[in-house]
Amino acid sequence: YRQPIILKEDLKSFSVKRFNESNKPKIIIAGMVRKLECFMDQNGEYVAGKSTTIVIPINVNIKVMLAILNSKLMTYLYKNMYKSLSLSGGYMRVGKPQIKNLPMKDVSKTSQQQLIRLVNQTNKLHKEFIKLRNKKTNQRDKIEEQIAQIDNEIDNIIFEVYNISKEEKKIIEYSIE
Repeated sequence: YRQPIILKEDLKSFSVKRFNESNKPKIIIAGMVRKLECFMDQNGEYVAGKSTTIVIPINVNIKVMLAILNSKLMTYLYKNMYKSLSLSGGYMRVGKPQIKNLPMKDVSKTSQQQLIRLVNQTNKLHKEFIKLRNKKTNQRDKIEEQIAQIDNEIDNIIFEVYNISKEEKKIIEYSIE
């Protein structure tokens, strides 16, 4: 569940539907999480695992949708809208019907550009982070801090897009932490 992806080469004999989906740009969402965890497969390189949800963006930039789905706001909304899907230990079961019901807003061109830039930055940092694997180094710590900072910037843009007040933002951030 920590990395909700499977390499396509390992699953050539998988179901036709999943294999066809694997060739499309998509967002793969982990099926059991404490907060929404979404992975962007921009080039159709991965087959989603059994316990994941696939979102194929139509008329929406995939990076903008990724930023929205990975935001604190969407985790907060998901947890509150689907309390009945809560599991022990604070985990949530994530499914396609619930993801479809999350509110998606139109994002201004300016905000889209900012989100795309930030998603590109964080993706680059995640790749560097993965290269370091389990090595505990200052560089790895620095990358983690940079990712957290970018995630915070993304959240602030999403809060702005959804017209979340400072008071509401505090409630959301407190409930997610």
